Amino acid sequence: MTVVAAAIAMVVVGRDALATDGKPDSNIGLAVMAGGGVTNFTDGKETTVGGSWDVRALVGTRTWLGFEVSYIGGANPIKALGLSGNSKLVRNGVEAAVRAQLPLYHRITLLEPYVLAGVGWNSYRVTYVNTYSSSVTTSADDTVAVPFGVGFMAGYKGLVVDLRTTIRPTFRQTILGSQGAAGLTNWDTGAMIGFEF
Repeated sequence: MTVVAAAIAMVVVGRDALATDGKPDSNIGLAVMAGGGVTNFTDGKETTVGGSWDVRALVGTRTWLGFEVSYIGGANPIKALGLSGNSKLVRNGVEAAVRAQLPLYHRITLLEPYVLAGVGWNSYRVTYVNTYSSSVTTSADDTVAVPFGVGFMAGYKGLVVDLRTTIRPTFRQTILGSQGAAGLTNWDTGAMIGFEF
């Protein structure tokens, strides 16, 4: 009985020690996060600053190279001929990116600056639009984007917080008739919170 009790105690102590070293169970680091921020288009002639949202899954939070997949979105007030006063340009999409990161530690706290680049698909639609009398040529559009950005992530005992600025050059847009093919190029800055495994 004493041997069994000692063995159980050793397992419990070992697990507690592992839990307090700050490293996730997966060793490489897996995380899910969600958050939001502000967004606008780099041209910005017809839109004003709006809100953005993001849900993200990461692989490799504790390595030099990581990978992420995100669902992204945003909504910006838009003013153009033929639009109502409450019209919005709404964006929804998915993107995948590779992160080059520097995992640093202060005791058991992860401090990680990173840069990223990837590819994405965005679907746009304009709410409350009459395309027959509007300078907006269509009420919906799909585009390819190439996101790149810079950010900083901190982790502590399974909790992760991420701050990031991203710009998304966008190609072959047709929704804004007064702008060129890259007229939907956008940026966003935001914060996310989540869990690391």
